[in-house]
Amino acid sequence: MKRLLSLALGLLLGHSVLARAHDPGLSSAEVRLGANRIMAHLTFSRPEIQSLGDLEWMAVDAIAIALDGRTVPGRLTRVELASSDALHLELVFDVRDVREVRATSPASRLYVSSPLLPKLARGHRQFVSVRDESGAVVTERVLNASSPGFAVVLEGETLGAQGSVSFNRFLSLGLEHILTGYDHLLFLFGLLIVGGGFWSAARIITSFTVAHSITLALATFDVVRIPTAAVEPLIAASILYVGVENLTGRNLRRRWLLTFGFGLVHGLGFASVLLELGIGAGNALIPLLAFNLGVELGQIAIAAMVLPLILRAARHRGFAVRFATAGSLVVTLAGAFWLFERVFLA
Repeated sequence: MKRLLSLALGLLLGHSVLARAHDPGLSSAEVRLGANRIMAHLTFSRPEIQSLGDLEWMAVDAIAIALDGRTVPGRLTRVELASSDALHLELVFDVRDVREVRATSPASRLYVSSPLLPKLARGHRQFVSVRDESGAVVTERVLNASSPGFAVVLEGETLGAQGSVSFNRFLSLGLEHILTGYDHLLFLFGLLIVGGGFWSAARIITSFTVAHSITLALATFDVVRIPTAAVEPLIAASILYVGVENLTGRNLRRRWLLTFGFGLVHGLGFASVLLELGIGAGNALIPLLAFNLGVELGQIAIAAMVLPLILRAARHRGFAVRFATAGSLVVTLAGAFWLFERVFLA
């Protein structure tokens, strides 16, 4: 039992310290098929691409379009830097009438790729949505450096309803974000490691879920707007605080209230993912519900694996004290490191 619990702790904390706290990067691209031209709207986080050099050169290289094996030249028509530090780019690709292509050729092939992906941070992903002239989703994909493009057969493309396609994609993004969001997981681990029983843990998890769901919705619908540069240090500070509180042995009976307060901050961190993808008040409902459900499912899965081990260890007082102290020390050090990194090295 001791070995199993120590292994679980080592894996979680080892990843927490060595890996980046959040996804290395996430961008979005919406490709709109129309008569005589294809429009592409891309959204990047400015800090992620500012080191690539000339913006106009980078923008033209950000997405490539080919139709039936022919490369279609694109031109940059708009550059906009939003207050959220998101960089919006718009490109136009002049092509023959897409409707005519779909009607006359049973094998018309559109190829969408992102030559820029291998030049971005390792692990960067791009969420690409291809829509027809009416705005209906043709397909949605997630690209990365090892898979930077995909083909779409325009004639006879058969997909489910728009809502179900979007829901599944954002559900997957939510799962992936929480499973790689090591700071969020370490915060939750720091809260649970001191034990307290099943119902205490249930109140903590429920409080965290309710709190981050509130601010995730408020930020996505643009009711609350706090810069990421302020949110990320606050998340690190919450981890540091929990670790120190564990070590000082304060009364933890009402920890669910503390969890609720810090959960509001973590929800703003979750919202940054949707905002980076260009999801806003006008198109947020389905992505918000799916993404939040993915986050909750991932959180429940992690808690279901870790919590029984913690509760079982708590029965052995000596080992529980040593385990909780060692774990809380690592939580404290990781929180301090991330706080320093996000304040002074950002």
